[in-house]
Amino acid sequence: MPTAVRAFRNPRRRRYRRSPWRSPSGQEMAMLGKLFLDHPRTVNETYGEHWYVANRFGLLMIVAGLGTMLHGFVPGLMTRTGSNMVKKLHGEMAHRQPANLRPPSSDAHSVPPQGWHLEYEI
Repeated sequence: MPTAVRAFRNPRRRRYRRSPWRSPSGQEMAMLGKLFLDHPRTVNETYGEHWYVANRFGLLMIVAGLGTMLHGFVPGLMTRTGSNMVKKLHGEMAHRQPANLRPPSSDAHSVPPQGWHLEYEI
């Protein structure tokens, strides 16, 4: 190596670094499992199934939120969009739960609870 180049070299720099493409350690695999696999397993889904369901729910909530915002500007438009989507998603979520964990009235078309006023729906 030429002398000029050697003078600028950092003497503390490691000569051999671990490759970024190395295989993960057991601790790293446990962390990845906790982040990506533990929750889907608790709801009896694969990672792909959980990804699809969560993204579908999220997209439907965004669409309903935009409709509700439009309703805020023009109250005559989309008068029940937000409420209907909340009921639909709640019904789907309640239906997905195991039977022993479902709330008593998990039917999406059930009678509204006492004190529920339809005129306050969005």
